[in-house]
Amino acid sequence: LYVFTVVDATEVDTYDELIQNLEAGTPVILTANIAEPTDRSESKITLDPNGVSSINASTDYEQGHQGDLTLYAMLDFNGFTITCASDTGWGIQVCTGAYLTLRDSSGNNGGFVGTNTGDSALISVKFGGQIVIYGGSYVTQGVESDIYVCGDGNVTIFDGYFADGSLEDAYGELLNLYNSSVSGSITVYGGQYLNYDPSTGDDQKDGSFVASGYQVTSETVEGGTLYT
Repeated sequence: LYVFTVVDATEVDTYDELIQNLEAGTPVILTANIAEPTDRSESKITLDPNGVSSINASTDYEQGHQGDLTLYAMLDFNGFTITCASDTGWGIQVCTGAYLTLRDSSGNNGGFVGTNTGDSALISVKFGGQIVIYGGSYVTQGVESDIYVCGDGNVTIFDGYFADGSLEDAYGELLNLYNSSVSGSITVYGGQYLNYDPSTGDDQKDGSFVASGYQVTSETVEGGTLYT
């Protein structure tokens, strides 16, 4: 049984409006292409109701999962893109207590674009964050991952287009689980993945990210192999 509720959404066309509304849990619809500011220390899209984003996962892993506050957010790309340029950051980070839904009502034309070449990810799930992806385009042009899960967070993908600009990635594949994660997961029900087969799972953890009962097909396209 599913219960659908119609809610008001806020149209945004600047980075400040995007951050302000998402971090307040207001459903957001993009109405313009947005580029992140150069100074990411002042502007980070971080959904973190319990204030755990600054906790070091290597030394204070359990502390990062604590907190009773929740935050629900939705972002509709609406055919527009958010460009992320930071070499050490993310397009959006979702932490313990935060639940984010990503979609693109225009198809899979809008989404995140990463122009960085450093150790980063378009989507980062830290500790117990939760993300559901119903569509959108997630494309990097460097060596980082599209989606990175560190901790017991979960990412579920029903649709979308995912591409990494590099076939060699020192920090993980297109979809990446941090190697010390206890029960974090990435579950794939659909989508298209350029030069990455989600049924191969993570570079260090083996296994498959594809949901039970689903299969992956492949075809040769411009730029390599497209897995669906």
